[in-house]
Parts: sequence; C-alpha cells; structure tokens
Amino acid sequence: MNAAAATSYRSGICSFLAREFGVLKGGSKILARKAAVSPRTVENWFAERCAPNGEQLIVLMANCQAIADEVMHLVEQHRLARGEPSCRGSD
Repeated sequence: MNAAAATSYRSGICSFLAREFGVLKGGSKILARKAAVSPRTVENWFAERCAPNGEQLIVLMANCQAIADEVMHLVEQHRLARGEPSCRGSD
C-alpha cells in the first residue's frame, strides 16, 4: 500500500468512526466492545494516531453496516483515483 492510500484509509475510516461513535456518550466503549479492543485503542482511532487493522476492520464491518458502507465508499474512491474500475482477472 502506498503512503497516500494508507493516509487516506487512516483519515477516512478514523474520521468516519469519530463522527459516528465519538459523539455518543460512551462511544469509545461501544466501539471497543464491537471490535474487541480497548477503549484507549478506539480513542487513538478517533484521534487518527492509528487505524483499525484488517481483522478489526472486518469485525467492525460485520457488526455495523454503516462502517461496511463507508469502507466500500473508500474502495470506490481509490478505484476511481487509479482510473481502473476493478483488478485484472476479475472480469
């Protein structure tokens, strides 16, 4: 993953999580339970110091359709930026 893609992933997913859960009372605890991580980890996500890893992201997507939709939106943005609708071999 190139640096720009990693940055846009971290920024995109973390800002989404902060918007959706950071405003809730106990939002970091709610999200922490869904992802099986500590509330401190979630607070780091909200602050964009780090982002959920692949396994955590899959768990979050399985637990929350809004997160899955946002990830798919980020995927589509990345595809459009590359100028390729899908990978070769998927046709």
